[in-house]
Amino acid sequence: MTEEVIEATELPDSNDAPLVPEVVDLDSNPPDGTVGTTHEGFIAPKEEQADEPAPAEEAEVPAEEPPAEEPAESDLDKSVWGDTGSEVGNSVLGMLQEAGLTTDEAKVLLFDGVQSGDPSKIDMAALTEKVGKNAANIIMSGTKTFIAENAAKNAGIISEVHTAAGSESNWEAVSAWAADNVSESDLNEYRPMIDKGGAAARFAVSELMASYNKDSNNSTLGAAAPRAEPTSVSPPASTAITRAEYVAALEKAHRRGASQKEIATIQANRNNGRKRGI
Repeated sequence: MTEEVIEATELPDSNDAPLVPEVVDLDSNPPDGTVGTTHEGFIAPKEEQADEPAPAEEAEVPAEEPPAEEPAESDLDKSVWGDTGSEVGNSVLGMLQEAGLTTDEAKVLLFDGVQSGDPSKIDMAALTEKVGKNAANIIMSGTKTFIAENAAKNAGIISEVHTAAGSESNWEAVSAWAADNVSESDLNEYRPMIDKGGAAARFAVSELMASYNKDSNNSTLGAAAPRAEPTSVSPPASTAITRAEYVAALEKAHRRGASQKEIATIQANRNNGRKRGI
């Protein structure tokens, strides 16, 4: 549909061309009601779409770092430092190892004090120079504890050995004789048994006393007599057993808390074994 629309304009001068109405094509107007400006129609600009807000980015939460692990304490290299048989003693050796000392250096610093049981013989100044003041104090404290432990342990073993030998004087006589008359290989076998204490120590003492009593130049020494225990049960028949059988039987008897009578029987069986040369 075409309609004529006459727009009001300024009147022309008399010399100008006559007024001519401008033709506007209403069909060219867009449906939104915007009026076209020319007969060629008006192309309405595209509606600008409001930008949708970008989704808020979630703040990245930094991953929590696992707590730093404390450095594990290095284990004592027993193939190099040996084993004291004591947790405290091994801890002292472990600190010396961690400080970078050699076994020879550690021996110079601590050996005399430990062997004599006298911590005052340890050169604290030299130890501090090697490992520092704090480490030296801890090592010294541990060494004193180890010496005290050893002293108590040795006192118990000595008492047990004297009892097994019958008296302290008996053991002094036997040990002095053994130093000159028992082979070094046998002594090397007996020493760790005595140091161990318990049934092993009692066995080693009884073996040395038996060897001592066999020497015609020695007066016979008697071990402590076991306490008699009344019983209505006859003791088992005595048999001869070897040294290995004696050790095994004695250790088993002590583990189960056997009576002195049973232990005396085991000892009698071993005496029979000695008589038979086994």
